Amino acid sequence: MVIPAQAQVELIVNQIPENTPAADTIFIVGSFNQWNPSDHRHYLSPRKDGTLGLVFEVEENYFEFKFHRGDWNSVEGSELGEPMANRPFIREGAGLTSQTLQIKSWEDQERYKITVQALPGPTPHDAAIYVTGDFNNWNPAAPNYQLTPNPDGTYSITINPTSDTIRYLFTRGNWESVETSASGRTLPHHMANPGLFPDRTVYHTVEGWKDLNHTPVDPFTLLLAVAAALGVLLLLLINTEPTGRFKANTFFAPLLIVFTLCLFSKLFLRIWDLFDVFPNLTLIQDFFVFLIAPILLIYLRKLISPAYRIGLRGVLFFGPVILQFIFYIPFLALTPDELTSRLVNGSMDTFYMGLAIIALVHNGIYAYHIIRLVSRDAPKLNDTQSEDDYLSVVSYTNALVFLFVTIQLIGFATVMVELFGVFTPQDTRGITRIGVDMIWVVFAGYPFLISYFVVGHPQLFRPVWSGDVITPEQEPASKPVPPALKQSLIDLMRTNKPYLNPKLTLSELAQLLHTNSHELSHAINEGFQVNFFDFVNSYRIEAFKAKLKDPTFKNHTVLAMALESGFSSKTTFNRAFKKATGTTPRDYQAELEG
Repeated sequence: MVIPAQAQVELIVNQIPENTPAADTIFIVGSFNQWNPSDHRHYLSPRKDGTLGLVFEVEENYFEFKFHRGDWNSVEGSELGEPMANRPFIREGAGLTSQTLQIKSWEDQERYKITVQALPGPTPHDAAIYVTGDFNNWNPAAPNYQLTPNPDGTYSITINPTSDTIRYLFTRGNWESVETSASGRTLPHHMANPGLFPDRTVYHTVEGWKDLNHTPVDPFTLLLAVAAALGVLLLLLINTEPTGRFKANTFFAPLLIVFTLCLFSKLFLRIWDLFDVFPNLTLIQDFFVFLIAPILLIYLRKLISPAYRIGLRGVLFFGPVILQFIFYIPFLALTPDELTSRLVNGSMDTFYMGLAIIALVHNGIYAYHIIRLVSRDAPKLNDTQSEDDYLSVVSYTNALVFLFVTIQLIGFATVMVELFGVFTPQDTRGITRIGVDMIWVVFAGYPFLISYFVVGHPQLFRPVWSGDVITPEQEPASKPVPPALKQSLIDLMRTNKPYLNPKLTLSELAQLLHTNSHELSHAINEGFQVNFFDFVNSYRIEAFKAKLKDPTFKNHTVLAMALESGFSSKTTFNRAFKKATGTTPRDYQAELEG
């Protein structure tokens, strides 16, 4: 039987969603077959010109239809993957009636919209804006992913993602023109789950382009550069005489080297061209995460107790970074292009999240031991330096620990924010970048902190007391204190009044008595049941009390009398006086006058 020409219709589809499964067949269902999706007689076939088509017979001049892939669950949807109205078909006159169509989406396959609300000022007015991501194999100039300009000045595109979470960046057609931050910084890919947004639309503002950003050096980059330069200068300084003889500098140099290299690596990575040539710097930078904590712990231990010996167990401190290096070998062997692709397309996101969590646990354990070390062992410094030296060491160690703990707290908060973004529709990448920048700002504070103490408290970096350290082997065995030595010490303190020197040290007092610091330390500890500082301060306190009763000091302030009694500062005086008398200098003076 010959089918009349006037009864034939032709449907041509020249575009289908990119996430259409390759093995699926596209069927047609409509009023002409009572909307029966099980009727698989009407399906599209591929044609030589790349389109899909079907010619079939109908009796009606008007009918409605839809495309589907086998059942109602896989029926076609609107541009955003939502239910759409039936398609109409009107046969026009005699002969074959054709209609060319596009299938925008499938209801069982998500479809999202990305809108760019604003572009940076230097953007050429005729620039083509593309989106590249994991949904198009990170092609920076895929024709189907060029955004469409809208009358309101925005740009938008609807995409068919391959997963719920999409990763993407904007370009102007190549990687040389990829988007950057307003200051020209390299941006990690955007990450979002548009399906969780009410309208399945993600909005963005492009802050800058790599090839058009000529912003002067921003404060953050300048901070990194100055901090790195300070690190180099400090390395040169501490390896010259006499600082090079200070025992703690044995581990201070590696600590400073780690700080400096870490800052330089971050600084270089902010320069796009260098990142393009040597993206492996990103991996090298990761090793510092596990290096800083053990080196800082060892340095503080040597600073507090220069006689401390590490031994073979020191190797265990660096076990995590050794394991990290072994684990990183495959990544380090990647070519720059391969590594860049992995860093940009987000395939290493899970890896870095795991690394961050492990680093938090690792450094958190070290933070506990570092705090415990400083709070437990700092008082042992007293007998080996002047009280000024003691306060400087305490301030220095506390400052080093404070910066380290601050970095850990910011790191913890940053990881929590990142995890929140993973499990919610919120894009937390911007907040995460701020957290990372804050970590680097605090980290850059180390060279400035060390420089301050090198200039203001150089005794910390000189062998002033390293020769006077009393090790367990050197500590005299418990034995009676020679009465002559004890009496000579009392006579010296009363007659020569060496306590009036605010920088008096144990070794200096020992020289006045023609003995050694170990014997004198034993005599003070055993003979007077106090440490060196408390012993000297007891004479200073008595001198202060005498001045309070002396009419010639009636117009002197409390602080002036304290300084003339041998105290170096108001803080030192108040602390020593309260410890010795149980009251404050002011209360004592008021009680004396009342």
